[in-house]
Amino acid sequence: MKVGVHFHGSYFRYKHQLWVTAWVNTGFGQALPGGGVDTRYDALSFNFRYESGTERILKGSSMYLHARHLDGLEQYGGGFRWRSLDDRTSFGTDLRYFVRRDSADLTYLLYPQEWEYNALSGVLDLELRRAFDHAHGHGSVEGRLRLPALGSAGFGESLRLTVTHDARLGGSCSAHASLPNTAPAPVGARPPCSSLAHRPWR
Repeated sequence: MKVGVHFHGSYFRYKHQLWVTAWVNTGFGQALPGGGVDTRYDALSFNFRYESGTERILKGSSMYLHARHLDGLEQYGGGFRWRSLDDRTSFGTDLRYFVRRDSADLTYLLYPQEWEYNALSGVLDLELRRAFDHAHGHGSVEGRLRLPALGSAGFGESLRLTVTHDARLGGSCSAHASLPNTAPAPVGARPPCSSLAHRPWR
C-alpha cells in the first residue's frame, strides 16, 4: 500500500498550472516472490505536470512538461497545444519517453515479454482536429500521426483518422438540444442526438 499527498494550483487556471502527487511505499500488503517486505523498491513514486499559456508566442497556445515514476515505469515528456479562438480548430504535439530500469519493473506487466528493460522508448504524436456544422447537426475530423522519437528502441509509425458526426435521424439537430441519458427529459424537449464515430482506417 502507498500513502501520498497531492497538490495543484494555477494563476487564473491558465498560467503556471501545476499538478504534483507523491507516494511513499509503506510495504503494507506487499507480496514479494521470496516473501517478506522490502520498502526500498520504489520507495518514492511521483507524478508531476506543469503547463502555462504562451499567448505571447501564439494566441490560444500553451506548453507543458510532465514526469512520472510509478509502478516501475518512468515517463518524461512535454508538448505544445493550440486552439483557435472559435474553438473549431486545434493542434497539438506530444513527446514522451518511457523506460523500465530493472527486470523487477516488468512484474507489473501482464505481458512482460513484450517490454525490454533498461531500454529507452519514445513516441511523438502530432494531432490536428477540426469541428464543423452541417444541415443535420455537427461533427469533427481528427487526424493523429505517431512517430518513433529520436533514440527510441521501440514503437513504430501509425496514422489514425477519426470522423465523428452528431445527428438526429429524420430531423435537424442542435448540440444544445442534447440531454444526458441519466436525467429525465423535460416536457416538449427534443430527443438527444445520436453520435456515430467512424474510424475507416488506422
